[in-house]
Amino acid sequence: MRKVVLAGCLVIVLAGCAALFAVIRFFAPNTRMYYRDEITLKGRLDGPKPSYANLKVGNPSSHYDGFPAVFFRIDGQLVVDVAQVDTEWLMAQGAERDARAPSDIGWPAHYERWNLRPGVFFIIFDDKVVNATVVKGRGIELRSDRQEQWAVMPFGQNDAELLFGPPDRLNDFFMH
Repeated sequence: MRKVVLAGCLVIVLAGCAALFAVIRFFAPNTRMYYRDEITLKGRLDGPKPSYANLKVGNPSSHYDGFPAVFFRIDGQLVVDVAQVDTEWLMAQGAERDARAPSDIGWPAHYERWNLRPGVFFIIFDDKVVNATVVKGRGIELRSDRQEQWAVMPFGQNDAELLFGPPDRLNDFFMH
């Protein structure tokens, strides 16, 4: 009888540990934010390794001023020097001005949002780029003045640091 009780207690403890492990694993950080100067990367965490597929250059409190130099290559052809983007260039590329106010994403309402490709847009103020954003940038290539080789999105922590340098700050968190 004593062995049965001990075996039952052991089963309960092991089941409780398994349930606790599942809950911890479910709510473990699964997203990483990388911050360096005016660069923000967002990616999924696979264990300790991030896979960055989102990029923001410039933000409402710190407009992009051309440093660091950031370049996109889209569809293996179109090379975009982010610092040189203006409304004339965007129109020449067939970009469309977004009717939604950029205030929906934290920018002042009098700024303009231009969509270059699905998932690639720019915020323009006074005919000058103040933000470039890539969302779910599968296959979009990036380069900076620090790195001559192109990195294909999504990319890992190593490529992020080669492109932009070590982060000023990392933030890991859970996101559905």
